[in-house]
Amino acid sequence: MATTDTLTGAITLQADWTLGAVGDLSTLSETSSLAHIVSLLTGVNANEINTLFHDSRSLATTVDESLNLDALTQDARYAGSMDIEFTKIRALLIINTTSTEGEDLVIDSSFANSWLGMVGNATSKIEIPSGGMYAWVDTLVGGAITAATADIIRVENQGTGTVTYDIVLMGI
Repeated sequence: MATTDTLTGAITLQADWTLGAVGDLSTLSETSSLAHIVSLLTGVNANEINTLFHDSRSLATTVDESLNLDALTQDARYAGSMDIEFTKIRALLIINTTSTEGEDLVIDSSFANSWLGMVGNATSKIEIPSGGMYAWVDTLVGGAITAATADIIRVENQGTGTVTYDIVLMGI
C-alpha cells in the first residue's frame, strides 16, 4: 500500500491587550487584539510547504554555528534521522529560550554563502535578546536557497554563558 506524506501548518502572530482607567465614578476598559493567521497546505506553490525542520539547540559562550539550509539533518522519532534539503524557506521562527539577561543570539549575514532571504543584504545582523524571538514569513514567494552560494544561516552566541534556542523552518 502506497503512503502519501502530507505537511500542513499555520503561522499565527497575535497581540492581545486590555487598557483600563479608573475614574471617580466609573472604570473604563478597552480590550482588543491584532492577529494574522496564515494556513499552509501541502505542496510547492504559494501558501504551501512540503519541508520542515525544527530543533532545540545550545551554543556555548562566544560560539557560533552555521545551519546549511540545503543539508540539514533532523532527528526523526522512531526512524533515526533524515536529511532535509530546502529550496525555499517560507517561514522561520527562532526563540531565544535563555532567561538570563544579556545572553543574546545574533543572526549574522555578513559572511560568504549567507542566505539573505530574511535580512535582505549581506551586512545585516539580527539580535535576538534572551527571552526574545524573531519571525520571518513570506508564504507567497519564499526565500530561495542556492546550494553553496546562498544557503547558510549563522547563529552566534553574544553572551557570556550558554545560550539555548528553538528553531522552526518551513518551506519547500
